[in-house]
Amino acid sequence: MAWRVSPRGNATGRGCRADREALAVEGRAQFDPAMQRVFVGGLAAVLFSSVLSAQDAGNGLQVKPEPQCVVANGLLGTWLPDASLAQRLGSKAAAERLEFRADAGVLAKIPAAIAGKLKDQPILLAGMLRKGEAEHVFLLTVRSGNPTVVWFRERDGDPCGDAESWNVMLVRAAAKPADLLFVGGDHDSQAFAAHARADQPKGQLEPEAALNEIITLISSGRGKQFVETYCEPAELAKMVERGRTIESLAARFNGERGQQLVAGLTVAAKQPPTLSEDGNTATWQLDDSGGLPKTFRLQRIDGRWYLVNR
Repeated sequence: MAWRVSPRGNATGRGCRADREALAVEGRAQFDPAMQRVFVGGLAAVLFSSVLSAQDAGNGLQVKPEPQCVVANGLLGTWLPDASLAQRLGSKAAAERLEFRADAGVLAKIPAAIAGKLKDQPILLAGMLRKGEAEHVFLLTVRSGNPTVVWFRERDGDPCGDAESWNVMLVRAAAKPADLLFVGGDHDSQAFAAHARADQPKGQLEPEAALNEIITLISSGRGKQFVETYCEPAELAKMVERGRTIESLAARFNGERGQQLVAGLTVAAKQPPTLSEDGNTATWQLDDSGGLPKTFRLQRIDGRWYLVNR
């Protein structure tokens, strides 16, 4: 939905009237408690609240942090388009990197006419959004029960004279670098674009997170990506020299065999691995009744986790 300030100073929307009225009404909705997850400790909550204190920007807007909000506590940082996830979702791949920085003071830049439409909505975060090469004021609110990013752009000489909104969802991973951000439009019928953190180091996650990623890759049919990411390069090169292809190796994890492995790894992932004394080998015990190996082992080589089972 787009909002702009008319020459007379009134906020007008390019959407239908019902949608414009709904922006003020539906935004009062809070997150469904069933969708909220506790993932930060008390100290982190205190620190977060102290950075983004609830100060009135002079136009009736203020940030009121919610320590239990997954999106507000994980949104900051740089996100890059994830083409493989976009393909799986059947959505158009995002074209731009997104960078979110916190700065509650930007609320003072929002024109009073638009601020009047937002003042009854909870503002959980505010700051600057770098979208491609351009920078925009943004705020995170709630609309129709959905976390919503409202970002502003120039119109009629006012840098914040026009606004757009996105529904956003953030998926917390076992390790922060593996988090995922999904960005939609302003209607529930629009598909989401997928983003991964820019600092996501493939194969360099904590062992538990690496195992979870392996499960995801195999269960979603991305055997080739699994082989390329988690087969130790020197060993992979030897297999290729012997005439094997990456595609043929990936095919081993399809069908019933792949399903059995995913089932076994899913059970194993419920328990922490046994770490070697130097912390570079992580081992999980598997139920070998279905023909699986007795153990599943990852080894850290040059900072990356690789599969070392033979």
